[in-house]
Amino acid sequence: MVDEAKRQSSGRIEEPDGGQKPGTTSSPLSHGFLVEFAPDSKAGDRLFRGKVEHIISGISAEFDSSDDLCSFFLRVLEQIARGG
Repeated sequence: MVDEAKRQSSGRIEEPDGGQKPGTTSSPLSHGFLVEFAPDSKAGDRLFRGKVEHIISGISAEFDSSDDLCSFFLRVLEQIARGG
């Protein structure tokens, strides 16, 4: 759980004192994502729709399938691995 006191008004997480630089692979949240499923998503029917956001960078996207969601994860994680 993220300490709510650490959230800024923009919804981003503040770097904890003495913490790692955000966005580096050693940061605890560098691989963290927030996923919001649309109310009409149905796991049993494999219907996944919603929004996803990488916590540190703020990069976000909407998705209409589990493939879209996984593709977003891969794109962002590859970008982190390249140091960007």
